[in-house]
Amino acid sequence: MKGNLPLRVVLQNCHLITYLLLISSVTALGQSIYYVSNSGNDSNSGRSSDSPFQTVFKINSLPLQPGDQVLFKRNETFRGSLKLVQSGIAGSPIVIDAYGSGNKPIITGGALVTNWINTGNNTWQASCPDCGDRITGLYRNNVPLPLGRYPNLDASNKGYLTVQSHSGKTQLTSQQALSTTWTGGEAVFRPVQWILNRATITGQTGNTLTIVGGGNYDISDNWGYFIQNHPSTLDQTGEWYYNPANKTILLYDSQTNPNSQVITATAFSEGINLSAVSYVTIRNIQVTQTLATGLLATNSSNIAVSNINITQSGEDGISIKGDGQQFLLENNLIDEANNNGVTIETYQNITFRGNTIRRIGLIPGRGKSGDGTYVGFQSASTANTLIENNVLDNIGYNALNFSTNTTVQRNQISNFCMTKSDGSALYIWNGNQLPMSNIHLISNIVYNGIGASEGSPSGTFSGANGIYLDDCTTNIEVTGNSVYNCQGYGFFLHGSSNIQLTGNTAYNNAGGQLSITSAGGCQPRNNQILNNVFVSRLANQFTVKYESNQNDLVSYGQFDNNTYARPFEDTYKVLAVYNSTTGANLSLAQWQSQYNKDLSTTNSPLTYTSGNPDDYIKCMSNPTANASQVTLDGTFRDMRNRVCSGQIIIPAYSMVVLLKDITLSTPLRAPENPANTVAGLDYQYYEGSWSNLPDFTTLTPAKSNTVATTDITVRNRTDQYGIRYKGYINVPTDGLYTFYTSSDDGSKLLIGTTEVVSNDGVHASIEKSGTIGLKAGKHAITVLFFQGNSGQELTTRYEGPGISKQTIPASAFFRIRPSSDNGTGLLGEYFNSTTLAAPAVLTRTDATINFSWGSGSPATSINSDNFSVRWTGQIEAPVTGTYSFSTTSDDGVRLWVNGTQLVTNWTGHATTVNVSSPITLTAGQRYTIKMEYFDGTGGATAKLFWEYPGQTQQAVPQRYLYPATAVTPPPATTSTGIYLSDLNWASATSGYGPVEKDRSNGESNAGDGKTITLNGVTYTKGLGVHSPSEIIYNLNGQYTRFLTDVGIDDEINTGCGTVSFDVYVDNVLIYSSGIMTSTSATKSIDLNVTGKQTLKLVVTNGGDNSTCDHADWAGARLVPLNGARVATIEPNEFSAVESGLHIYPVPAQTNLSIRYYAQTAGEAVLQLTSMAALPVSHSLHQVLPGENIIQLAVDQLNRGNYVLTLTQNNQRLSRKVILTE
Repeated sequence: MKGNLPLRVVLQNCHLITYLLLISSVTALGQSIYYVSNSGNDSNSGRSSDSPFQTVFKINSLPLQPGDQVLFKRNETFRGSLKLVQSGIAGSPIVIDAYGSGNKPIITGGALVTNWINTGNNTWQASCPDCGDRITGLYRNNVPLPLGRYPNLDASNKGYLTVQSHSGKTQLTSQQALSTTWTGGEAVFRPVQWILNRATITGQTGNTLTIVGGGNYDISDNWGYFIQNHPSTLDQTGEWYYNPANKTILLYDSQTNPNSQVITATAFSEGINLSAVSYVTIRNIQVTQTLATGLLATNSSNIAVSNINITQSGEDGISIKGDGQQFLLENNLIDEANNNGVTIETYQNITFRGNTIRRIGLIPGRGKSGDGTYVGFQSASTANTLIENNVLDNIGYNALNFSTNTTVQRNQISNFCMTKSDGSALYIWNGNQLPMSNIHLISNIVYNGIGASEGSPSGTFSGANGIYLDDCTTNIEVTGNSVYNCQGYGFFLHGSSNIQLTGNTAYNNAGGQLSITSAGGCQPRNNQILNNVFVSRLANQFTVKYESNQNDLVSYGQFDNNTYARPFEDTYKVLAVYNSTTGANLSLAQWQSQYNKDLSTTNSPLTYTSGNPDDYIKCMSNPTANASQVTLDGTFRDMRNRVCSGQIIIPAYSMVVLLKDITLSTPLRAPENPANTVAGLDYQYYEGSWSNLPDFTTLTPAKSNTVATTDITVRNRTDQYGIRYKGYINVPTDGLYTFYTSSDDGSKLLIGTTEVVSNDGVHASIEKSGTIGLKAGKHAITVLFFQGNSGQELTTRYEGPGISKQTIPASAFFRIRPSSDNGTGLLGEYFNSTTLAAPAVLTRTDATINFSWGSGSPATSINSDNFSVRWTGQIEAPVTGTYSFSTTSDDGVRLWVNGTQLVTNWTGHATTVNVSSPITLTAGQRYTIKMEYFDGTGGATAKLFWEYPGQTQQAVPQRYLYPATAVTPPPATTSTGIYLSDLNWASATSGYGPVEKDRSNGESNAGDGKTITLNGVTYTKGLGVHSPSEIIYNLNGQYTRFLTDVGIDDEINTGCGTVSFDVYVDNVLIYSSGIMTSTSATKSIDLNVTGKQTLKLVVTNGGDNSTCDHADWAGARLVPLNGARVATIEPNEFSAVESGLHIYPVPAQTNLSIRYYAQTAGEAVLQLTSMAALPVSHSLHQVLPGENIIQLAVDQLNRGNYVLTLTQNNQRLSRKVILTE
């Protein structure tokens, strides 16, 4: 029929409507908001702030649904216990919160106590009908009042009597007389440091009390006890007693009438009670004055508690019992709990973040009996527990107990163990030896572990440790924590294994900064104690204690790169006990040598002999999430010996310990910073038998060479030898540096002439050290070593600002390059024949040998075919290692290096590559090199290549090539002179580029000139300048004549240039050359300068501009007075090259440079002899024809006069030299 639907469709629509109504009903139930206010009424609907409920009891009766909210009005107080038994669901929790403005709403477990009656003797009585069989707190205007006790807390020994004797757990006899009958009261006794037990007194006979309910610990003789909760204890204002039989309270008050005050007593067991619920959120509530617990959750999961205050709990602030998971406690305050702040049983997935726990378990006898009491936070959770960013302060015993699978990080913990002792800030126990894993203690700051000695026998340990891993704990990371000012140990590992203790800092912990001991059947094993800083404030504090009952300290683990510092007496600070009671106080060095541990660990960077430690040691912590900047009132050093002054940045959640640097009032040593250094050290090797280090400077070395480090493998034999290493050490930062030598046998280390380390004598391997202040830069270093017989060792180490103790690396050592010049190439002599037949048609310096002339000619004066070339000079090795040379030639070629022929292919051939056999060269050393080449007909090619470690094949660069010098004597003179280029001028200016020594002016850069040449005559010595120029020397009356040639250098070949040379002595003009051009003849000058004080050499532009004014003072030299500085040649010595030996500087301090003009190649012998005719130095040197520069170290010689003799080809040259400071 039209208009009617089939029955099936109608039924379907009915089901849909029913389902929608059901969903609507559930949604409506799940979105209810209930309001509670003191002005409300439990008969109201409670669904609006205008019609609120009045009490928590009404809320307890509601069938709350997921998504419901219960809101308590701010600034109001609600008495009773809020009990939730309903659960929310994921995404729709049940919420307990606040509404309105003002302070958090308060749920109190306290009952009002009124109608006080004065019973006489300052005692008031009132009944408490709401109270039960006990009360745990009485409050006046919300301030807690003390439970009556005898003796009072302010009595001697903080109110403890002493147990004379006992019988098990049920009877004690007092050492002090008991004049009052205490039956019905409560005895609180201390059987050990970490326990306070409570027991009811059931009888008394004289001084003997019979008790019941005293827990699992026997009473202990000579330990303390007191009596509480008895009418006879009331004798101080505010003390109270509760009689559960008639529910009355006695209050002692001699000052005020309690009826004029608000007195409350704990009556309701919990403030909030969650029982077997899930998905509940509680926030913005205060819970106070509960009989037992502020917040109790039992077998509950998915609970979030944030921003609530739990105060004045009769026992525990928060107690989470049973088991469950997903519990968040965040940004809450737990304050004034008599027993524990927070207790969590075997839950999983706990997050405890940003909370404050304070004033927990501070009153003896008010907490519970037994273990696990008076604790700030304790958790037995088994998985995924995170405890971070909390503050715990003023805690009776342990601040924070934790268990396996827990991370504890960035917490600030202070003032703990204030009621009981032998506890810690962070504590874990594993006496039952269960598996442990995934435990991390990171960046916590712990300080002021107090310890409570009252009630303990004299001599009993009553300290408080910082971080305590107790009884067989394993697999724990302890990183970046800071512990200071505790009365026990900073870190205590008791029978612990597989502990990673890294990057922590401990300071001023009275028992020691670190203790590792065995624990019954558990022996410490496989621990890593690395990169920690342990600092003892006082001379009687141990820095570390390592104790064993099985002589197995070597098995305790890896110990290294720590700092063991005790600035006041820094020696015997390591207690090592290897057999329960047998051991010794060791120095760090003894600990290192006896147990082979802490080999890179350092002592205190600074030490003091006397004074107040607080005037010298500064300890600063930063418990915040941001780095903090602190202003310093002086110069300090941190424990890694880095200088800190002005301000210091302390990273987040960390601590620094600084030592005041009183040594920096003495200037730091300035570095020598020599120019032209290369990596490595020079060494001299000696052979002989000594019982102490000899004066090596008086001995002739068996060999001399260079080495990368203080390596004794350069020796020729294994016994009876000595080595002297010399060079420079580069330090990167100003500060104090400690140097160490570990040697067998004797050694010394000197910086400059200062002996820093003395480790001399015949002995087994011993490490000794010394400290010196150094400015950044390269400092002269000398290491001396001798070996007698048997074992041999030499290791040099150092530490300083930013440098942990380590072997001095090769990268820190330097030596002076043999010459201060950079390479300019090789001398090339070109011949118009294929046989190198004289005379040479062209002589020049070739920067490299890398020529492809093809069918052309090397120069216009040279044939395009049938010519030959000889290149000679020296080649410097940039690194130590094996070198391979190769030539590419068309036609014949021959190559010698260091006198060894490496290539020979003296034939006509097309372009051919010839590879040499390997040759070993030493970095910085120069070696003679000669390459000969001829071209027949056709193409002409001559190239020289090398390769060495770190360098693939390349043409030998100019910078490593030094030319031989054609044998051209200096301008003739009848007397020996001192070249001005070998002296230091007082001042010098040049119009274009610097004044050049032994080179022409060249261009604008230093060293870019050429060999000084005037009208075709070359000069190996002289000064090259550009007008206008002025050079001044101080003569000091020590010279008789000044000689030089002058003119414009041949490098100006364009015909331009006009100059004038003027000479002044004592500022009086005594010579002027007049105008000279580039075509003028060379002029020679010979002037009398006897008795004169200054010499001034001036070059002017000749009256026009300065273009092309490249002027030379060629061969410029001074003739000294007889016997002054350098002597004249002795008559019996050969005169053919009387001007060919020049020694400088004059006088010398550390090195002599010998400039020698050799007629032929060969071997030259240098010998230095004292004025007593005793040889002090002897060495051999390869020389080439022409100029050679030989370096001779003289810094280890005594200051005074010596004779230097150079011998070549049975001819001798001698000079007197002077060595000065």
